[in-house]
This record gives sequence, structure tokens and C-alpha cells, in this order.
Amino acid sequence: MKKLLQILFIFTFCVVYGQKNDLANKINLSIVLPEEDEMLSYNALSKLNSKTIQLLTFNEIVSGVNNSFVIYPSLVLGDSKIVETGLYAVHSVTMEFNYYIKNIESNTIFSSYTKQIEGTGKTEREAIANSISKLDVKDVKLTTFIHTGKDKIINYYKNSCNQIIAKADNMALQGNYEDALSLLISVPSEVDCFSKAKQKALTIYKQYSTKKCQELILEAKSYLAQNDKESAANILATINTESTCKTEASQLLNQIEAKLNAQEKKEWDFMVKQDNDRVALEKSSIKAIRDICVAYYKKNPVTYNYIIR
Repeated sequence: MKKLLQILFIFTFCVVYGQKNDLANKINLSIVLPEEDEMLSYNALSKLNSKTIQLLTFNEIVSGVNNSFVIYPSLVLGDSKIVETGLYAVHSVTMEFNYYIKNIESNTIFSSYTKQIEGTGKTEREAIANSISKLDVKDVKLTTFIHTGKDKIINYYKNSCNQIIAKADNMALQGNYEDALSLLISVPSEVDCFSKAKQKALTIYKQYSTKKCQELILEAKSYLAQNDKESAANILATINTESTCKTEASQLLNQIEAKLNAQEKKEWDFMVKQDNDRVALEKSSIKAIRDICVAYYKKNPVTYNYIIR
């Protein structure tokens, strides 16, 4: 009997702690997983999420926020039987694993993969989880699946970059800054217009930070109340120089500096020197953009449906 499951985007953002920084601008895919139910246990879903992240990492693709492309598994339960061993009954299942890379805007599948894997366990749910653990992320067919999708995604961005930037501009004009930023930040470094998209993202980020400056001031004051000077300073440093809050931000920074001891003052001077560096400031802004996108999608999860038998 088929069962329709509603599933949510599960985002592991493009800058995953522990990953190399140079992966941050590579192609990233949003991972979509089903919710826990009577067939898929929390343990099984954790394994499936881990396997998917391993698969992407092995192929130098980042699991992240991408509002155009997703990777998702579709699991179909085939044969399921109980084998008596004398001590206890063993459940044996045959699972059909289907992976898809899809452009969700056009509803077009860019690449697909299918494999049958057997699993065993004391219960059917354990057997399903066991079959998931046997998925080999280094399978040659899985590598081909990923690279086929990657090549098509790169071609998509090459052919659509100007439209993407124009769409982001329109979103920003309507005040949908988070949507615009997530759209631009998903453009990978493998395409020629990456720099153009990045600069547009920085421009829109300035517009966003001006709008959000008062919220940033309040957030910085909250950190100061907890005596977390570094976090407060980092937030204040992201406020646009043309922002209406810049004067207040500068005053707060001066207050922080006045309260530093000798060692903190030394570290502060080093941090200010870094913040004044154009390259460092740009990196800080890009990180802030990514953080904005993560927070936005956590508050506004996207639903997606597929069928499991």
C-alpha cells in the first residue's frame, strides 16, 4: 500500500564547520528527507541524512541552502519477510533506493540513481535502517549520478545567470532580501558570473543591513549585556557605513574599546585591523549573508512530497 509523506527541507548550510573553506562557494544542494513514521525510525533517518552528506562531501558538493536545487532519496519497500532462526525471528527486507537531483522551480529531474539493497533486523524498521547503512557512498554509479547532476547544474547557471541576478534585483525591490540573497549565494564558483552574483549579493546585503540596522544594534546590546564583547563587535562591524545606525554603532564600539584590559585591547586592535581590510570585510559580509539565509529557511521551511510503499 502506498503512503504519501509530507517532507521538509533539512538544511545543513553550505559552510559546514570542519569542511574546507574553499568548498563554501562550490555547488550546494538542499537535502530533503522524510519525517519519521511507522516505517522510518529516527535512527534510519539519521543514517540516511549522514549517508547523503557523506555522498555529497565525497564528490565535493556541499549540503546547503539552495532555493533551486535539491537532492532527495525515495525509498520503496519491496520484499519483506520473517525468517525463524530458532532464537528469535529475523525480519528481512529488500529496499529500492532512488536518489534524485531536481530543479524545484521547473520540476525537472537533472539526475537519478536506483539500487536494491537487502537489510535485516529484529523488526521491519530495524531491517530498513540496516539496509540504509549498507548504502555505499563510493559506488561508481552514485558518483556518476552526482557528476551528471553537477554538470547539468553548472550549465543551468551558465545559461541563466543574468536572469537569476535580475530576479534577485526584483526580489530586493519588493523587500524580499532573504530570498534574493539565498538565490545569489547559490551561484557556484564554477560558473563565470560567480563574481557578478557575489557583488550583487553584497550590494543587496548593504540594503538589507540598512533596513535591519536597528535590530542589529539591539542584538549587539544583548551580547554586551552578557559581556560578550567580541560577538557584539562582530555584529556592529557588519552595519553598512551608509546606514542610519552607523553613528550609534560607532558609539557602541567606542564604549566596548574603553572597557578593554591590556590583553583585550591588543586582541581588539588586531581584530579592528582585520575588519578594516577590504578582503576580510568582504569575507565577513559573505558569511553574514549565509547566516541570514540559514535563519530565513529555518523560519520558513519548504515542504515537498513523495511516495514510499
